[in-house]
Amino acid sequence: MPSDSWTSDQAYEPYIGRWSRLVAPRFLRWLPARPGAGWCDVGCGTGALARAIVDGERPRSVLGVDPSAAYLAAARGAGLGVAVGTATALPARDAAFDRVVSALVLNFVPRPDAALAEMRRVTRAGGWVGGYVWDYAEGMQLIRRFWDAATALDPAATELDEARRFPLCRPEPLRALFATGGLSDVDVEEIVVRTRFADFDDLWGPFLGGQGPAPGYCVALPPERRDALRERLRGTLPTASDGSITLTARAWAVRGRVPDPGPSERGAAVLRTAAALAISYAGSVDDRRVAPGADAVTALQGFDEALPEVGVDAERTLRLLHEVGGPATVASTGARYFGFVTGGTYPVALGSAWLAGAWDQNAALPVMSPVAARLHEVVRGWLVDLLRLPADTGIAFVTGATVANACGLAAGRDALLARMGWDAQADGLFGAPAFDVVVGERAHSTLSKSLGLVGLGRSRVIVVPADDQGRMRADRLPASVGPVLVCAQAGEVNTGAFDPFDEIADWAAGREGWLHVDGAFGLWARADPGRAELVAGLDRADSWATDGHKWLNVGYDCGLALVRRLPDLRRTFSTAAGYLPSADPQGAGGFEAMHHTPQSSQRARQIELWAVLRTLGRRGVAELVDRSCAVAMAIAERLRNGGLTVLNDVVLNQVLVRLVDGPTTDALIAAVQADGRIWCGPTTWDGSSAMRISVSSWRTGLDDAAVAADVILQCADRVSR
Repeated sequence: MPSDSWTSDQAYEPYIGRWSRLVAPRFLRWLPARPGAGWCDVGCGTGALARAIVDGERPRSVLGVDPSAAYLAAARGAGLGVAVGTATALPARDAAFDRVVSALVLNFVPRPDAALAEMRRVTRAGGWVGGYVWDYAEGMQLIRRFWDAATALDPAATELDEARRFPLCRPEPLRALFATGGLSDVDVEEIVVRTRFADFDDLWGPFLGGQGPAPGYCVALPPERRDALRERLRGTLPTASDGSITLTARAWAVRGRVPDPGPSERGAAVLRTAAALAISYAGSVDDRRVAPGADAVTALQGFDEALPEVGVDAERTLRLLHEVGGPATVASTGARYFGFVTGGTYPVALGSAWLAGAWDQNAALPVMSPVAARLHEVVRGWLVDLLRLPADTGIAFVTGATVANACGLAAGRDALLARMGWDAQADGLFGAPAFDVVVGERAHSTLSKSLGLVGLGRSRVIVVPADDQGRMRADRLPASVGPVLVCAQAGEVNTGAFDPFDEIADWAAGREGWLHVDGAFGLWARADPGRAELVAGLDRADSWATDGHKWLNVGYDCGLALVRRLPDLRRTFSTAAGYLPSADPQGAGGFEAMHHTPQSSQRARQIELWAVLRTLGRRGVAELVDRSCAVAMAIAERLRNGGLTVLNDVVLNQVLVRLVDGPTTDALIAAVQADGRIWCGPTTWDGSSAMRISVSSWRTGLDDAAVAADVILQCADRVSR
């Protein structure tokens, strides 16, 4: 292979420096002049271009940057500062220079686009970036004649020829590089220079210095082959009667101006960068480890820096976020993440979230965002229809099911107290009449958290035993006289089981009760007519809580608090202030979100829901639910046949398995997570460890089920040995 090492100034000068010193002044005359400018010469070598800047451009400052300390030592001189660095990591702040140039460098950089981006970064808006490279294919006669001679003797040398290796060194590729690099006023110019060699030895000697591809090839040859090459080259050269040899060299010069956009265009550039990075991530998510590796997590130290005194370019900030943060993400948007009932985010959800973010709407009141208010009503109607809930059901959008549960419980608390003659919002809970709170033994932990949040207490509850699937046993409901707030569950978090809603609703109705249903993911089973038996009686509740970011696959965060009677939410959450429009109890002017949720300011979560629901339609949502359940059943069957114990009746999208016992199952989970191809999480069931497999992503199909089962069974085989 050729040597692209450039470290010896003594070898460089007679080979390339003698040519570059001729090109540099002509290149500088071609660049728009600006006396007093700050310059940076990238890959300055021995200083041919940098010295020409100092001598002829009346600069304010000149910084030469090169990775070679030997070159920098040769370049250093009056008016010229030097610094070690590379074309892709320049030791300078953003927008530090008026002119950033390079001589004979861009083709040797592994990624010219990255080098150009770095050169642009350190150039102020309105400044110029430029450079020149040899025309290896035709115009650099010294190197062209060398390779023609070499390949005539050694056809394999064709692979080393710069003309073949560096297609960038032609006008159109250079123009395209600068144009696609975000520069304007891009132009390419031919510069031809002539050099006279005293004799053949003057020409041949530099090829023995080992600097660069051609000399590197030459010195690596055995002596007899090197002699043959020398004589072959000698015979092709135009030698004068005095033994001198005159050759020409053509360089292609390129320049472009860093645009000086207004604030809108600068912002648009940042957004384009963000969109490109996001698309890159989204398109590669299924090719990543599901959980990040240790190296990616360690690399997060790249964020550990002092707050910059002077701000850093926004696009560089986004790229740092992408390059350091992206590899350390959990690929929960991919097809093979089976943890925590996490959805995968439909492209239309992500796209509408981008648009909603650009709108930056505060959905608190219709006067703040008419579009948010209108879409709220549209989505409310669609969801009530899709989930087959009472026609007047009201919906409020919150952060997630925990807050949605808190909203339903707070509304139920205040409704029950109001029936007992107590105004909880005016008088608080001190001295309020007591009522019973009933929960199932397998209620989700966030329900307990929500009960504590609304002042009903995590421990001040009556716990009803559950059956072997986690369903509340209606026959063990207490002999409470009421009023009572009872919390049922649609989709037990480990098994996916559903409480017997009709029996619980009958019991609550006879006790002036409020029935709340925690349906964080299970409520969406009502969208699938094939699962009607599971959800029978669920529509008889007074409030429901669910997530959009789980099974509906919108982005985080999106929770839904639903109530049979919308005024029950308003009673709890309405507010008044002199600067606010008068609250409309009838909502004639549109839904007033801040009067129905704990938060006042709030993002318009309904936009993503609207986009996904409109894109999928009723049938698409039903198919999403059905497909996820089919994947869960396929995984369960494979694992059962492979010797694992499936602990639940797989009625929904949850699979609960155990390998031999708790410790062996812990080892299995650790092995699966370390493997990286899929991710499943641990849980505890009946006092012992189990593995929980949750299927929620729109991406996940039966092929992914097969992969998941294969990985689990392979890991099970290893840990069982």
